[in-house]
Amino acid sequence: MKNSTATEQKPQTFIVHTHVDASVYSAFSTFNNFILNRRGLTLKLFPLLMTGMGIAHVASSYTVMGIAFIALGALLPLAYVGFHRRSLANQIKQYKLERPRLAYKVSLQQSGLFVENEKESTLYPYEMCYGAYRVPQYCYVYITKSKCFILPVKDLQDGVSEEMLWEFLQEKLGQWKTKSFIKKTK
Repeated sequence: MKNSTATEQKPQTFIVHTHVDASVYSAFSTFNNFILNRRGLTLKLFPLLMTGMGIAHVASSYTVMGIAFIALGALLPLAYVGFHRRSLANQIKQYKLERPRLAYKVSLQQSGLFVENEKESTLYPYEMCYGAYRVPQYCYVYITKSKCFILPVKDLQDGVSEEMLWEFLQEKLGQWKTKSFIKKTK
């Protein structure tokens, strides 16, 4: 009896009016660039590899070459992060994201994601979805590897919780297409 009551209380449609501003866009860009596309791992491994090569060269009496490897190992990742931040700042200006604005409305229905904005009004069946990812304050639903809809938790409608939304996405997409980056607390 308890299960049927809980099932009846779950909404059939989840609506998110996504408002995008600099912080939402920055969080998404950082996730997409450093976590999903694993550039963060590369930025951690590259300095270690270069430092190891530098130490090996110094130990082999190639001091200048060793110092060059160590310097490159430190400077290239810093340059990459700097370019990423500069590019992000330019995109925020270009898209005029200094103030929040409504980007789109996503209705997560039983049949798929229905997205409405100035340019489109499209239903994306769940079978088409590339995947969904959960991070603190956001769920990201990717239609393809390069097309994503940001679902900020703060923009959930009608008393829908982050947990309810995530459970719905897991149910519709399956465990192989969903991944949470939120650490579970005991």
